[in-house]
Amino acid sequence: MFFTFAASASRRVVSNWTKQKVSSVRQFSSQQFFIVNSVGLDRPGIVSDMTGVMDKAGCNIGESRAVKLGNHFSVMMLVSAPKEETTSSLTEQLKVIDGLTITTFETSDPKAIEVNPQTGWSGQFKLSGADNPGIVYKVTSVLSKNRLSIESLQTTSEDAPFGGTTLFKMEGVATVSKPLPKSFNIVSVQEELSALGDNLNCDIELSPSDDIS
Repeated sequence: MFFTFAASASRRVVSNWTKQKVSSVRQFSSQQFFIVNSVGLDRPGIVSDMTGVMDKAGCNIGESRAVKLGNHFSVMMLVSAPKEETTSSLTEQLKVIDGLTITTFETSDPKAIEVNPQTGWSGQFKLSGADNPGIVYKVTSVLSKNRLSIESLQTTSEDAPFGGTTLFKMEGVATVSKPLPKSFNIVSVQEELSALGDNLNCDIELSPSDDIS
């Protein structure tokens, strides 16, 4: 029930999924850009080892995410590199780090990205309650059916203070692109999520961004 894309560089047991929609990209930079994703058994020094290799390769680290899931640790980085670097050459250099499975993807200069379509509605959803099989699927299915696109998603689970059950928490951001569909009714979506929460023995909220403090 965990997603591999992480929310922060902290070592909390969390998961997060994020995305960005793009319609066109303009290339102005003399550098190449790569997404580097690694996973391996957790140990001290993983981030230090990776950033050391990046530094020697002349790479600059932009955005990054890291998370510990179970006894594994995963890191995802957006890096800029000299033009002569390729996905294969960068991956080969990172192979000197023991115990990591590493994949590298070429991507676009994030500063040259034009986002389209524009967001017509944005809100935050939160869930807290008893863990249930398929709970993430059931919530995200309601959002998808109502034309909401998930921009970020984070889940955690922990032992409840009493009763010996597992407490599951989920939160994220969902949006609807412009123009808003005529059928889009946020109150109807909120009611459907609330009914689902009653059925799953948990609380589910969906609040417009303007209502988020």
